[in-house]
Amino acid sequence: KRDHPLAPYVHCGAHVTHLVASSASSPVPLVRDSLSLVQDLGNLNKASGKVKLIFKRVALNDDLGGGDTQEDFQAIKSLCPTRWLSRCAAIKPVPSGYGHVLKSLEAAAEELAAETATKANGLLKRFQDASTLLGLQITMQVLPLLESLNKRLQSTSMTVSGMIDAVECVKDELKRRRSEEDFKVLLARVNDSIEELELE
Repeated sequence: KRDHPLAPYVHCGAHVTHLVASSASSPVPLVRDSLSLVQDLGNLNKASGKVKLIFKRVALNDDLGGGDTQEDFQAIKSLCPTRWLSRCAAIKPVPSGYGHVLKSLEAAAEELAAETATKANGLLKRFQDASTLLGLQITMQVLPLLESLNKRLQSTSMTVSGMIDAVECVKDELKRRRSEEDFKVLLARVNDSIEELELE
């Protein structure tokens, strides 16, 4: 604008998408609390080498199934506080390896020194609540779409009209996923996991 006063200011599409994701998630306790627990889990894993070793041991001893690799499960990490749409990689291993998260926390609560064991036990109780799994599964229905949009918006070849088209495409897909039928399918899948994992 300094060089060309008539040039319109265009907000950074990627930054706006981060703000939208944050604003949409924060008022929803089911999603907000689930993400907060993933953050706590990542912090515990990051702060203690012994916790990392327990997660690694569980990953090596168990068949993870579902197409997830041991590396995916061992890569549990903290969420980026500002870059909302860089969180998928940190969140994905938790719902997909939920039983292994429970086993790891249980082992950490039994084997480690008092303070770390107490944190692990507190997290274990929260992860045994089925609403945590549901919140994470709902989150993984939305965040990957927004992450993909975010990457497109940062493309050096992206135009404003291209941005608008990409946003409309994601909006249409999100509307489609809000259908009662899609939610029933998701809920049935989560209920199967709840039974299998014996969650509350």
